[in-house]
Amino acid sequence: MQGITLNHVLARLRAHLETNDYSGAINVLKALRVPDQADLFAGLDDDDQVALLPLLEPEASADILEELEDEAAARLVAGLSPDAAIRIVDVMEPDEAADVLGELEDHQLNAMLSRLEDPEEIRPLLLHPEDTAGGLMTSSFVALRRRMTAAEALAAIQALKPGTEEIYQFPVVDRVGKLVGVITLRQLLRK
Repeated sequence: MQGITLNHVLARLRAHLETNDYSGAINVLKALRVPDQADLFAGLDDDDQVALLPLLEPEASADILEELEDEAAARLVAGLSPDAAIRIVDVMEPDEAADVLGELEDHQLNAMLSRLEDPEEIRPLLLHPEDTAGGLMTSSFVALRRRMTAAEALAAIQALKPGTEEIYQFPVVDRVGKLVGVITLRQLLRK
């Protein structure tokens, strides 16, 4: 989106927020792609961010947080009510959630982890510095069975609804879970 257009949209968003028209503000955001939503969101003051983020669907809020700088996202999460923060962080990709939670104070981090639906997906990722291989990995992936047909594999992928980070290559495992290869989405679609 061009700078002039984004500034115009930001002005519209702020106008809705000044009159506490949160549904109008949400509609402005919904009309944009996630990166543009995050850019606009970063242009709002902290109070407006904290007021608006929990009103969005948790998945939309998570997408915005994942696009923000980790420090900014952590500041925002820390400013939310615990219930709102948990609802949003629970739907984030584990590696992204770990990046954000890793920026929190220890007491905030422990409080969040104690309330997450599946903290064991995130806990191991917090052990590694963000810019190392361990810090870049994710615990969320789709593994396909070696004897699956292409149709079965595609149905499994569709049912699991993987994030966009995970849809290009899939590990193939045998009946005991041992890696036997990798298949790309392109290869599956050609079969």
